Parts: sequence; C-alpha cells; structure tokens
Amino acid sequence: MSSSAYAGASCGAIRAERAAATVRLASLFEDQRTARNNDVVSVIILGIPAASLSGADRSNEIAALKGQIAAMDGRGC
Repeated sequence: MSSSAYAGASCGAIRAERAAATVRLASLFEDQRTARNNDVVSVIILGIPAASLSGADRSNEIAALKGQIAAMDGRGC
C-alpha cells in the first residue's frame, strides 16, 4: 500500500488508525501463533497441518496490515 492513500488524512487520524491497526496486528499474531502450534500437533498426530487447511492461517492478513502500517508510517506523522 502506498502512503499516498493517507495523503488527505490528518496526522491525528493517522495516529488513531495506526494505533487500532497495531492492536489488530497483535491479535492476528496471536491467532497465527495458535494456528502454528495447532499445526505442529496435528502434523505429529494426523500427518497434515489441520489449522492451516481449515483457514486459521492469518499470514495474508498480517502481511496486508503490515503494509498498511508501513504506509501510515511513510506519511511522516
């Protein structure tokens, strides 16, 4: 995501949105950690990564949110 997406936003609005994104990112990291741990167990027991196959993998959401945060940071507020 480009920082130009935040060109018209005030620094206060960007800071508030970044704070919310940081909280969401922490939650996604925890979800991903849980999915990874569940995958380890299911691979040992079943031979397949059940959590990843069931949609518990949050890596794409984490990457997108990191991009949004980087774009906000690139705005210079």
